[in-house]
Amino acid sequence: MIVLDEPTTDLDPEGREEVFALIRRLREQGLSLIVIEHEAEELRQSDRILLLRQGSVIAEGTPASVMTRLELLEECGVHPPGLNRVLAMLDIGGHAESIDDAEAAIRKRFPSTPPREQRNEATSGKTPAPSTASPLLEVRKLSFGYSPASQVLADFDLAIAPGEFVAIIGQNGSGKTTLAKSIVGLLKPESGRILLGGRDAAALAAAETAREAAYVFQNPDHQIFAATVEEEVKFGPRNFGFDDAEVERRCAEVLAAVGLEGERESDPFLLRKGERQRLAVASVLALRPRLLILDEPTTGLDYREQRRMMKLVSELNQAGVAIVIITHTPWLVAEYARRVVLMRAGRKIFDGAVRDFFTHDEMLQNASFRPPEVTALSRRFGGVALTPAEFASWFRTPVE
Repeated sequence: MIVLDEPTTDLDPEGREEVFALIRRLREQGLSLIVIEHEAEELRQSDRILLLRQGSVIAEGTPASVMTRLELLEECGVHPPGLNRVLAMLDIGGHAESIDDAEAAIRKRFPSTPPREQRNEATSGKTPAPSTASPLLEVRKLSFGYSPASQVLADFDLAIAPGEFVAIIGQNGSGKTTLAKSIVGLLKPESGRILLGGRDAAALAAAETAREAAYVFQNPDHQIFAATVEEEVKFGPRNFGFDDAEVERRCAEVLAAVGLEGERESDPFLLRKGERQRLAVASVLALRPRLLILDEPTTGLDYREQRRMMKLVSELNQAGVAIVIITHTPWLVAEYARRVVLMRAGRKIFDGAVRDFFTHDEMLQNASFRPPEVTALSRRFGGVALTPAEFASWFRTPVE
């Protein structure tokens, strides 16, 4: 017997598929396998699912019997399968084992494909207009390598306007984290320029850089260090010379924003993973940056904490903070980002609107990036839906 505890955490979609292909081979060889996961879609091929809450098994059975209990899955911090959610929204119900199954069930219920104008109406107003504002961030011909034989970024260009919400994606090793660390000054580029608010980042003091751009590490334990939550948040403003009253004002403000007001005296390392992640965000928000870069902000979090983190990030964006998320999670890209930058081998191979990104089937396949299953399903009906609700809205009235 082999027990695998979230075996695909931090892996890109290709790596995730390789792991589950290995699991299937081990199963064929007769080994017993226990896989612990938050993503229900990964476990459709399992023989049996046990759903746990507070130390007790509250549901047990085949994938078809457990994965249709959508509300219960959410209550237990499990991401319900998007295909099953669509079937429920269309009053079809049941369990879809694949995109083919979901398509067949929908076409049986709705024999005619929704007209183009109906699909367009459901998605109108969701493609961002090009920004006319001066860039908040400009990356010009940036190159970086960790050794002479290891070139990670090569002549990389990027511009981000105030208030944008950008997802940077790509396979492991494509240069995403290296780019982020270069932007905030944790790495020094070999060549090229980075401009923050029109000023050369190389000439900015640390405090000036921190007010323009902040970076939240993939693992919050690599970032937090203080003895209490309060001290963690106050460190930055104190270090940059703010008076006590301003430090306290900023501390109270950001702790309220991330929902940690009652944890001021807590040891940061005794908080849950999601709370530590929110604390890491709070510690950089205290400097009020105009650009916030989050590296895999939902890694290791259950579905409830993922939604809570992304709600916080969305609220910051609505308040005017430009957001960049580095992620391997397709549904996060579809539901939250408005622009996608796809990287491969240190270069940019796509930069554009999210909905347009998911129409490039060959590029997605070559980049080993899979769209959310609901988005892939929607393509078979002639459009690009980014969420289950958006797809279900195409079928407002059953066709008799």
